Amino acid sequence: MRILFLLVFLITVSTSEEAQAADPMTALSQYETALLVGNQKGAFALMTADSMNMFKGQPANPSRMQNEAGYIAKCKAAGKTQVKGLTAVIVFPKDRTDCTPYFLAKEQGQWKLDFATMSRVIRFDGGNNWWIDPKQNNPYGFAFKN
Repeated sequence: MRILFLLVFLITVSTSEEAQAADPMTALSQYETALLVGNQKGAFALMTADSMNMFKGQPANPSRMQNEAGYIAKCKAAGKTQVKGLTAVIVFPKDRTDCTPYFLAKEQGQWKLDFATMSRVIRFDGGNNWWIDPKQNNPYGFAFKN
């Protein structure tokens, strides 16, 4: 009975057409939940307009959604949020090179994941370790100054 209640709760929370995220970590958690239950609409509702346009027309891949949810679950607890105005970055300790930072922007009063900028700014080496491309305009650079 508990499992059924939890499943119904997760589906209800993640299927909201108007996803509300009052803070960056809540946005990331809601995105993780939407991916976990395979709710592409819920996941899209938590993305910036530019990010939604970037993914527009791409079919949902349940396996990829599950993998991303697992990745977020593995890293999220170590994350720290840095906010500057209408932008935020969830960063991870330097020794967690397996945990890519998440960029968020506040749109219409809600925090949204900015995958469009992430895809332009974050690069990966041969060992799948991330780094920030210094040649790209990066409104989230404040989080990587030290």
